[in-house]
Amino acid sequence: MYKISFRYGLLLLCVLGMSNVFAQMGGRGTGLKQMAQQVEGDAKKPVEYELGGVTISGSQYLDADLILAVTNLTVGQKLHMPNDESISKAIKALWKQELFSNINVTVTKYIDDKVFLNIQVEERPRLSSFKFKNIKVAEAKEIKGKLPLITNKVVT
Repeated sequence: MYKISFRYGLLLLCVLGMSNVFAQMGGRGTGLKQMAQQVEGDAKKPVEYELGGVTISGSQYLDADLILAVTNLTVGQKLHMPNDESISKAIKALWKQELFSNINVTVTKYIDDKVFLNIQVEERPRLSSFKFKNIKVAEAKEIKGKLPLITNKVVT
């Protein structure tokens, strides 16, 4: 008999808890469904923006204007946010250069119908210097001639 009353008590607690949840969601969950549909609808429907500006950050050795030229992004260009094809092409163009170990494109701000982007790059390390130890000078010169080691060149 104790087990039956415990089950009914647990069932009553669940029912009371669910009615409180429905009250907070605005009825029988319709508010939550509408919000989910609205979010899904917004994600499927891209919004057109004009590119207001692009900033480059994280670059130590390369000029920001050079990086921007490689991306082929221009101020005034129309972008369909989110997931615009020209942004993905810009990222692919930067990866093809083999100069970066990480590339991140973020939206810094929206002003009316303009969007401002930041391209955060992390450059690959460069070879600052090299020397050979415990070999003769003639052997070191021979190895330097055979190896394509150049100082200040990006290490891949």
